[in-house]
Amino acid sequence: MNNYFKYVHLSEIADNIPPFRGTNRYPVENRRHTYKYFTIDTDTDGQRVFNIGYGHIHHKKMITGEEYKNIVANTKSKRELNKIHEEHEWDEVNRKHVHTGNYYRYIKQDRILAKVRADNTIEFTEAYYGQGDRYFLSGNSWTTKGYFSTSVRHGGISYFLSNTRRQRGLPIFKGMRFNMSTLELHPDSKYIFKRRVVNRKKAKEAFKKYEQPFTLAKTMLGAMTGEVFRDDMDNVLIEHFGKEYSEHKQLYGEHRIKAMEIADSIILDKPLDAIYLYVKSMSVRFYSNDKPIQAFNYLRPRLKQHLYYVNDVFDYEEYDHTHPLPTSSWDMDLIVNGKIIIR
Repeated sequence: MNNYFKYVHLSEIADNIPPFRGTNRYPVENRRHTYKYFTIDTDTDGQRVFNIGYGHIHHKKMITGEEYKNIVANTKSKRELNKIHEEHEWDEVNRKHVHTGNYYRYIKQDRILAKVRADNTIEFTEAYYGQGDRYFLSGNSWTTKGYFSTSVRHGGISYFLSNTRRQRGLPIFKGMRFNMSTLELHPDSKYIFKRRVVNRKKAKEAFKKYEQPFTLAKTMLGAMTGEVFRDDMDNVLIEHFGKEYSEHKQLYGEHRIKAMEIADSIILDKPLDAIYLYVKSMSVRFYSNDKPIQAFNYLRPRLKQHLYYVNDVFDYEEYDHTHPLPTSSWDMDLIVNGKIIIR
């Protein structure tokens, strides 16, 4: 552990160590690790701002067909030619990729994770940090006991001050800014957590309407063979999704969300059809030697959680930034300046 991200340390590097050859990027750790770096900007007060970078990203920039042809005709570098592409899309009717008439090139840019300012505050610039990002940030933490970790119960990535997570923690989100020495939040980063808690009385009342449909579905599943179950489920899925389902026997992306919405709307009137849609949309495993009733048993815990949200059986508790980082099994809304933040 070290204090590499502190403003004083980055200033010493910028003043005494040259950047990587041919770039404006300065080393953060070992000079041979060229993918770990920082660049320098200037803020409105004339103070230097250090941009902490890790790796790079590519953006698409659209170009004209004429530009594309000129580059192909006049460029011998394979590296440069690999940056330009014709855009294609999948033709469902003819079962092949076809050219859309558009062209683009990839533009390589620095991937900035955070900004360090003269008041020794760090501001996070990404909404998501992967495992490598968290390892890099933790390894250059400004305290010997701090580390970054993702936790479902804490609502996403957070910065913790001890291995037990019982000490102070801070949620990390795009725009989060705090002082690295005192952990004092910048005024624009003060947050409120809105925590869901299941109200058992509400849940019991809401689930009464599902008792009869669930009993009917279980009875019908108990009388089916595995073959009938699979054929009947395929027929229901084809009825709603047609070719998209019949070719792959799976639901993906938007179709999965749509299947859950359809199931929610028909569960009281067509409980068996709804069960089929839930099984596929929630990716419930069903083995060839399983009895159909087991599919319902596998589904039940996930379905119960889903219906909690559909019927909003929650009470809400609020915690501001002065409270220890709360946990919840039912998601939490993080609110900053009146807006819900996606983590």
